[in-house]
Amino acid sequence: MAPDPRVTAPTYYNTLVRLDPAAFAGHGVDLLARVLSAELGEDAVHPTYIPLNRHRLLSAARRGDAGAELPVAEEARRTCVTVPHRLLLEPAAGIAQIAAAFAKVRERSHELAGLDEGSTRRAF
Repeated sequence: MAPDPRVTAPTYYNTLVRLDPAAFAGHGVDLLARVLSAELGEDAVHPTYIPLNRHRLLSAARRGDAGAELPVAEEARRTCVTVPHRLLLEPAAGIAQIAAAFAKVRERSHELAGLDEGSTRRAF
């Protein structure tokens, strides 16, 4: 989708979309984000950042303590992708394109077997 010419400044908020991994053949959000972005024709869908307790600069080992568990953040990282707010400002046809991309990836997710499930460095 091409940016609307009326947009004079970028927006930086994203909408969080929670995915049921079982509905996507058990695939992880890193792979699903890449496939959804490809389906939409732009680098738009991303997983969330890793939880802070696993961040390499903030890790417990680096701090020298036992660390904390962040189960809600871990669940969000495992099940959520982000979509830029600007895409949700599209006319109805644009919104339908986003919904169709999610539906197509869900329906054909069994075909993703064997693709790289590795973590992406691109995350919101």
